Amino acid sequence: MNRLLITFLISIIGMPVTAQDAEWYLEVGAGFMVSDTLRQAGFNGDNICYPTNACANQPTGYRWFYDLDADVGSNLEAAVGRSFGKYRLEIAASNRKSDLNQLFDSISHLDGSTLESASTDNYSYSDETRIDSISASSLTLNIYMDLPLADLPVDPYIGAGAGLSRAKLSGLYFSSRYECVREPCDAEYPASFYNSHQVVNLMDTVLNANVSAGVDWDVREDISLGLKLSYVMTGNLKQQAGYINHPISGIENTTKISEMSRWSLTVRLRYWIAR
Repeated sequence: MNRLLITFLISIIGMPVTAQDAEWYLEVGAGFMVSDTLRQAGFNGDNICYPTNACANQPTGYRWFYDLDADVGSNLEAAVGRSFGKYRLEIAASNRKSDLNQLFDSISHLDGSTLESASTDNYSYSDETRIDSISASSLTLNIYMDLPLADLPVDPYIGAGAGLSRAKLSGLYFSSRYECVREPCDAEYPASFYNSHQVVNLMDTVLNANVSAGVDWDVREDISLGLKLSYVMTGNLKQQAGYINHPISGIENTTKISEMSRWSLTVRLRYWIAR
């Protein structure tokens, strides 16, 4: 990826540019994106042995994992760029968003050892977890190379880019509830003491990179209509957050969302300012 970007930059810098070559343009695009399964991992330093857990030793924390199925998401882009012969350099702003479905995978102690259930029917336990959506607002520097083909009404191109994204995980929700259903309930504290509750939005600034290919069709001399397919790679979102309610006052957990790369397909409209 880096080698490709450097090669494009060197090619542009070394090209003689004339007034006829250099042309500015504005571009907008809209489309959809699809992702593979994302991964959610979280951990905290909770040292409590809960009534429904069998703890041989005092725990040092807990670790949990979920799979996140992403719905087909939306993708909006706007860009300003300039052409230099067969090359184009642009700055693009984009916003991508997908709703998420959370699927439980596993939970363990912080050291990775298995979390075992206590052999007791005295307590009941229920929980609720969900995530609403994930989005990313990005600013990216893109470089394209046009590949004009003779006698064809469309102009194909390839490109690559890199930049920064402000990733946001919205509606991260967790609630757990313990109840004493049959005496004796001999835990150290009343069952309600062990309840916890969290509702947060998480944000992180991460790197992004993309490779793309597309085709353009000249509607008229100053307007082009195009279709672009991109593979966008986004760094991991990682953030700490506190609880609304937890047995340990002031404790935080860390959430990491990984494998956020996705495909996007956008329809694009380009207006040439000086053509």
